[in-house]
Amino acid sequence: MMTAVPTSARTNAAGSGARVWFTLLLAAAVGCTGQIDNASRDEGQTNALANAGRGGAATHRAGSSSEAAGSASEMTSNPPSSPYEGEGEGQGDEETMSAFCQPGLNRCADACVILSSDPGNCGSCGKVCEAGLSCHDGLCRCESGMDRCDTACVELARDAKNCGSCGHACAADEQCIAGQCGCGVGQLRCGDKCVSVAEDGNNCGACGTVCEAGDKCTRGQCVLDCGSLTLCTDMCFDTTKDLNHCGNCTTVCMAGQTCTRSRCRTATMQ
Repeated sequence: MMTAVPTSARTNAAGSGARVWFTLLLAAAVGCTGQIDNASRDEGQTNALANAGRGGAATHRAGSSSEAAGSASEMTSNPPSSPYEGEGEGQGDEETMSAFCQPGLNRCADACVILSSDPGNCGSCGKVCEAGLSCHDGLCRCESGMDRCDTACVELARDAKNCGSCGHACAADEQCIAGQCGCGVGQLRCGDKCVSVAEDGNNCGACGTVCEAGDKCTRGQCVLDCGSLTLCTDMCFDTTKDLNHCGNCTTVCMAGQTCTRSRCRTATMQ
């Protein structure tokens, strides 16, 4: 069984409830306002920090630009003294400096050279070959076919003072032929000297063959020495006027002719 509630009590209860709800609504409104204020303050702080960051970055960029300008100014006022400054400084040997020469060349002092053939830098920088020597494959030596005897390069096959070997000298009348001391072409060694057996009257045709008095050695044979005359067989004739040997040993002038100036002439031609 339900008990009846008086109308005044219901009215008071409804009023109390309304006040409670109003109070709650008012408190919620105040809370939202506070949050809005806090958000505004946070946004302001964020904007301030962002502005400060942009200002700092701009200041940093300005500082970097100033430093770069200063570095460029310093480089302009103090240019490098060499295109290779700072690269291998103090390393002046040919191995380091050869990097600046063309392939196959080496750096010696202020020049690029070929160490295998340069007589002034033979094998290494500053190694100079002596006079008479050439640089071959980085070594100071004589030209091909030559040998070094004392301070000279000689051809042992032909040098009369170094025939076949250094210091082996040929006799004064000898020649060095193929590295052997001997007489020249057409000569023979007779005794202690070289003679031409084709014309030597004491060694005519061979060593020891002596021509008789009035004879001479011609082409290795002893023949009559006719002087200014012409030898025909074993006699001397004046071929400029001899009728039977006119001009030579076989020309005979005809009857009625004379031999004049090595020619046969008739009386009317003279």
